[in-house]
Amino acid sequence: ATGQKLSGWALAPQIKIAAARAGIKKPLLWIHCPAGAALIDEIPHAALVMQRTDRFEAFPEADPEIVGAQIKALKRSADLVVYCNAGMMAEEAGEVKRQLLITHGVDLDTFVAAGKAKAPGPADVAALRRPRVGFIGGIDAHTFGPKLFLDTARHMQDVEFVLIGGCSLHEGWCTLPNVKMLGRKPYDIIASYMAAMDVLIMPWNDSEWIKACNPIKLKEYLAVGKPVVTTDFPALDHYRDLVRTADNPHDFASAIRQALTEPYNPEPARARLAREGWDDKTAYLAESLVDLAYELEAGRAEARRPKLTAA
Repeated sequence: ATGQKLSGWALAPQIKIAAARAGIKKPLLWIHCPAGAALIDEIPHAALVMQRTDRFEAFPEADPEIVGAQIKALKRSADLVVYCNAGMMAEEAGEVKRQLLITHGVDLDTFVAAGKAKAPGPADVAALRRPRVGFIGGIDAHTFGPKLFLDTARHMQDVEFVLIGGCSLHEGWCTLPNVKMLGRKPYDIIASYMAAMDVLIMPWNDSEWIKACNPIKLKEYLAVGKPVVTTDFPALDHYRDLVRTADNPHDFASAIRQALTEPYNPEPARARLAREGWDDKTAYLAESLVDLAYELEAGRAEARRPKLTAA
C-alpha cells in the first residue's frame, strides 16, 4: 500500500515532467511492478502495457490481498499484457484484453565467447579444485531449494560446489566444506564464472513463483556450453531434451555425476538459441507495440465516426 501511494505521489509527476521534456504528450505506459497500478489514472496514456513476468502475489513477503488487487486492476485496464511464461499466459487468457508471449532472451555472443575461450576464470574460482558445480543467481527462499542443494552437496564431497549471487537465506544455512559462496558479481563477468564450471545447476523449489518463471540463466547456461542439471519446471519446455532433470537429492547427484563423466556437445543447445538473442526479442516486441497502436487508433476512429440512421 505504501509503495502504491508513493508511486502516485512521487513517481507520476516525475514521469509527466520527463515525458513533457521529451515532447511526449500521451506516452505508452508500461508497468511491471504491481504498485504501479496507482499510475493508471494519474498519467494520461495512449496505451497501457502490463509486463507479467513474475507472480508477485506468490512472493513470501507480499500481502496477497493488496498485491492481488493491484494485479487485478492492471489486468483489467491493460490494453496488452506481456508474458514470459506460456502456462501463466494460458491461465489468464480470459482475464485480459490482449496477450503476447515473449520469453527472456540471452546475450548469445558474450556467453558463447566465454565458453569457447576456455580461460581459467576469475581468480577466486580458478583457485578452486575440480570438478566444479556452479549455481549463479539469487539464493532466495522463494526460488532456491536449500534442502535439495545441501543433501546433494553432502553426498558429493569430492565435488566443489560454487554459489555466486546474493543470498537471503538465514545466516549459517550452509556450513559444508565443499560449498564455496562467492557472493554477488558484476554482470559483465558472470559469463566467465559460468564458463569456469564443469556443470551448472538450477536446484529450484516447487513454488508457485518457479512454476510461473522463465529464468534467464537457463539460456545463459546453455549458451556458455556447460552441461545443465536442474529440477523440472514448466519453462523447460523446448529445452528439456538439452538438460538433465531430477527432483530429489539422490537423482540430482546422479545426474551431476553423469554430466561430469559423459561427453557433452554444446552446439545443439547453441543452435536452438540462435533466434533467442535480445535483439530478436526487442524487434518482435517493437513490431507488436506498433501493431497495438494502430489497432487502438483504428478503434478510436471507429468510435468517433458518426453513426448513420435509417431514413
